[in-house]
Amino acid sequence: MQQQTAPVNDISLLIKESTVMSYQADNQGRLSLSNLCNLLQEIAWNHANILGVGYEHLLKDNRFWVLIRMYVEIYAYPLWKDAISIRTWPKGAEAFMALRDFKVFGRDGSLAAAASSGWLILEKENKRPVRLDEFRKRVSLREGEHALEKKLLKIEMPQGETIAEQRHTVAYSDIDVNNHVNNAKYVEWIMDAWYGLGAEQPAVAGIELNFLSEAFLGEEVSIKLCRNAGGDSFYAQVFRGNPDSGSGEIIRARFSVSGS
Repeated sequence: MQQQTAPVNDISLLIKESTVMSYQADNQGRLSLSNLCNLLQEIAWNHANILGVGYEHLLKDNRFWVLIRMYVEIYAYPLWKDAISIRTWPKGAEAFMALRDFKVFGRDGSLAAAASSGWLILEKENKRPVRLDEFRKRVSLREGEHALEKKLLKIEMPQGETIAEQRHTVAYSDIDVNNHVNNAKYVEWIMDAWYGLGAEQPAVAGIELNFLSEAFLGEEVSIKLCRNAGGDSFYAQVFRGNPDSGSGEIIRARFSVSGS
């Protein structure tokens, strides 16, 4: 799929040209999945600022954005030094969840990745979601324009075999400007657990994420990977403390890999 040209001065669509840097690449020279998520998050924040609903705008009302759901498909990982083009647009809202899509084009102009995301605006004091009436009035939505047709749904965890479990203490480098673990860090932890099973593990072709809670500096967390009974999908959960307690779930994810 080739890139499409946007109308001049159309601020409902943001396009950012970038280059894959060495510190964004993995040991195979590919843009890592966590750094891809970082790039998507950053362009989303930048676009929200342009549209007048960004971090600084919401902070004036003692509110902030949180990412609660995301789905990413990767068709061809960009490589170190590759020029890439990232496009994003707000496409609508479902109840309290604002929807934003992304496309990433590779050096030859072909589609390298696509993503959909769901965001809430929360009150800073009580963490309650805010109705999106004002958001709809202020933002020009590209409704009906989808990077992916898939709906962002709750992930149901299957009965399956646990294949990896790791512990981690939340460190200074895990924390973002909201003083909690950055969304992309959870992806990094999941990928650390996945590739900890062996460097020959196949690349992730798609990942779906539900962000359920927050983790903070100094907390002990557990990262658990499992495989469904059919062996064609993999699941991840991050828990606060011991996963066997059945409480304190922070994130759950489902991912597929190349060749599955």
